Amino acid sequence: MKILILTNMYPTSGHKYFGTFVKKMTDILLEELPSTTCKIVSKSKSQSFFSNYYSYLKFILNGLFQILTFKPTYVFIHFSSISSIPFLIYNLFLNKKFKVITHCHGTDVYGSSFNKYLSQKAFETSDYVLAPSEHVKKYLLKEFSITCPVYVTYSGGVEQPSKE
Repeated sequence: MKILILTNMYPTSGHKYFGTFVKKMTDILLEELPSTTCKIVSKSKSQSFFSNYYSYLKFILNGLFQILTFKPTYVFIHFSSISSIPFLIYNLFLNKKFKVITHCHGTDVYGSSFNKYLSQKAFETSDYVLAPSEHVKKYLLKEFSITCPVYVTYSGGVEQPSKE
């Protein structure tokens, strides 16, 4: 099984604690499903508006490239709005040949109308949706048109950084 993870946050050597919960989730997937290959496509953390814009552009193009070349069994969209853009562009032109799991968190579904629009588009083509709490699950089912199963996955919080 091959899983492509599209996320707007993932730890790097320069930002060790940025998106640690995404890394933990990936580590658990690989531990529980040992014959699985995971590929991470993430956006690098940026400070300025222009470097952030450029970082998202690279993320989108790399995400599209990986969907086409990695040929995943599953695409896991972590953060339903912005992280779904590579998949949504792919889906405009080609029919998906994989299962889609969309994991929402908060500002992706409670935030701006643009984020809500992207989330709705992701939900429309998802096979599963994950919510961080029962409260968010109820909100999703009330505010969005979701026809696939919605599961609650408690993250357990974020660990405190060690004092190094």
